[in-house]
Amino acid sequence: MHKSRVKIYHLLFLFLCFFLSAQGQEIDSFIKRVSLDKNDFYHVDLKTNENSATGLPIGMFDSGTGGLTVLDALLNFDEFVVGKDYYEKGGDGINDFENERFIYLGDQANMPYGNYSSMGRTPFLKELILKDALFLLGNNYYQTHNESIWQNDKQAVKVIVIACNTATAYGKVAVDQMLSQYGNNTKVIGVIDAGVNGALSTLKREEDASVAVIATNGTVASNGYLNTFLSLKDEKNDTGNLLFFQQTGEGIAGAIDEDINFIDRSAKSLRKNYKGPSLNNPHLRIKPELLSIYNFDSSENSLLFEKSGSAYTEIQLNSPENYFRFHLVNLCEQIKRNQSAPPLKTLILGCTHYPYYSSFIKSFLKELYNLKTDGEYVYRAVLSEQITLIDPALNTAKEVHCYLAENNLLNNNGNVNQSEFFISVPNLFNEKVELDSMKNFTYAYKYGRDVSAAYDTKIVPMNQGNLNEKVRSRIRETLPAVFEIMNLNQ
Repeated sequence: MHKSRVKIYHLLFLFLCFFLSAQGQEIDSFIKRVSLDKNDFYHVDLKTNENSATGLPIGMFDSGTGGLTVLDALLNFDEFVVGKDYYEKGGDGINDFENERFIYLGDQANMPYGNYSSMGRTPFLKELILKDALFLLGNNYYQTHNESIWQNDKQAVKVIVIACNTATAYGKVAVDQMLSQYGNNTKVIGVIDAGVNGALSTLKREEDASVAVIATNGTVASNGYLNTFLSLKDEKNDTGNLLFFQQTGEGIAGAIDEDINFIDRSAKSLRKNYKGPSLNNPHLRIKPELLSIYNFDSSENSLLFEKSGSAYTEIQLNSPENYFRFHLVNLCEQIKRNQSAPPLKTLILGCTHYPYYSSFIKSFLKELYNLKTDGEYVYRAVLSEQITLIDPALNTAKEVHCYLAENNLLNNNGNVNQSEFFISVPNLFNEKVELDSMKNFTYAYKYGRDVSAAYDTKIVPMNQGNLNEKVRSRIRETLPAVFEIMNLNQ
């Protein structure tokens, strides 16, 4: 190789090492600052290690409300006979977590987390995840978004569940390292290992099959699911021909949480601030030749478009279902291009928002399985007739219960109805924040921030005023056990 080219590569390597080191130093600086400054909102004395009492709540966080599907799995978990002083294998019709309390944080102001890595903001994403963990371990919160002085009577938690795939992929190691650095033994449980274990459990040891995950940009880019799948597959000694596919679901989580950058149910024409798939978006291009396969729903403004004669000149998606149609067809096309791939048998829902639409996903996959064009089945060669959907939340519930039982941390005297729910909102006292018409961060502001920016969010109790009506209705309809304990009448 030419010496000048070697020198360039060497300089690039040194720059990369310096860049990554600088990012790590910024994160370390943030952790050190909040650990020393008792006047910092996120201050926690991690060295006290006083979070091992059975009566403390279980902490959970997600970038929005998607993580409530993980909480729902815990609220419906029944694999043991529950007594005052014992837990025996075998369900008894009583929820195994009914005596536990939960503290849930939805970082709604900063969601979706899945876009930060593609915008070059991975260090900032890690800082957000560390803040989420520190909030759960600490005592502080604001009573309302209008207050300038925070309350300090929230309890710390005895275990942290990262109910977000992107946060698990990019931040779990950072949270573990932060706790280890201060000798704090709080257990941190993520959803990725649980999801892969669930997927592998659906396959026979010698079976040939394709497995896929549909997840956010950040989760897919991290290769967290792919690497975990390969590792656990080897551990289990599976001998079949197993292929693993990853499909981004960009925009789905935002659409489900009614993020105006991806969905606006009041819109009747094309939108300027739209960030989702379209005919003219080179990154998320709706292919005209696949329109009959996408079979988008155009009722009730679910599809925004313009035409020239009979031809579409632009299309924008405006419902979660249409986002799923776009990405699931792309997944089928991806598998189809690999001519040696066995049919897809198992699909991991790699974002905690997606299980809300499990029924729709199943019905659309069945639609694609039966789809014919010119008398030929389009996807029969790449789809199994029955595709198992894996919700990592179910396996996560098992892991949480196992950890608490093994460490004598199960609570026999708590009340699940005393659980608390918090949400992040823009800090209106920060003059630098930029808001859209819905009083949320603009897309450019949200994904343009760097590590250790001035605090621009507040964490407040979740209530009707800060949770979208459509989101509340979805929780009420699909997660009744969660909705019952949320007390959204505040």
